[in-house]
Amino acid sequence: MRYEGYGPGGVAVIVEVLTDNRNRTAGEVRATFTKNGGNLAETGAVSFMFNHVGVVEYEAKAASADAMLEAAIDAGAEDVVSTADGHEIYTTVDFARQRHQDAGGEVRRTPQGGADLETAKLGRGR
Repeated sequence: MRYEGYGPGGVAVIVEVLTDNRNRTAGEVRATFTKNGGNLAETGAVSFMFNHVGVVEYEAKAASADAMLEAAIDAGAEDVVSTADGHEIYTTVDFARQRHQDAGGEVRRTPQGGADLETAKLGRGR
């Protein structure tokens, strides 16, 4: 389930929960918002302010930092962080889903229909 609301000072908040009892969970989420100076909002009230993002990870040997940055930015990635351990490409979920599938990986679906790519480990470059 996904709940949207406003925290103290009007800060937009999205809460994603896994539950076996929707009614109990809705009450608990509403009570938590109220107790902390916020309020629960209607579906879609704050979600338009957020983007789904994903991380695709490559091993360091897949490419040099410069080559990975250039290839990722050319392909539409938002950011690339390269370390001695590997490369992390930060991007929208749609970009990450396509790159992951192109590399032969599977995309796990979340209950809301999105893609879970945060733990995707790819062993080869593009």
